Amino acid sequence: MRPLVPSMNPEQSEFISFAEIAEARIMKAKAGDRLIVEGHTDSEHRREAEVLDVRGEDGAPPYLVRWTDGHEGLVYPGTDARVVPA
Repeated sequence: MRPLVPSMNPEQSEFISFAEIAEARIMKAKAGDRLIVEGHTDSEHRREAEVLDVRGEDGAPPYLVRWTDGHEGLVYPGTDARVVPA
């Protein structure tokens, strides 16, 4: 039996599984979207990048990005990051 938790979505059944919660939290992006990474302290600023290519399946990480300073790199975003659709 799957462990269940109360659903916060009124269009779903009363309970959902932890697996369904994990699936809903998977970050997805496409080329042209913006990746925002929040700073952890007052001295650490927010970083922004453009998603150039998605290397994972179905929009999942890793992402090839270009940061606002012009550097490019492959990123596996953490919990401090979010995707803003283009």
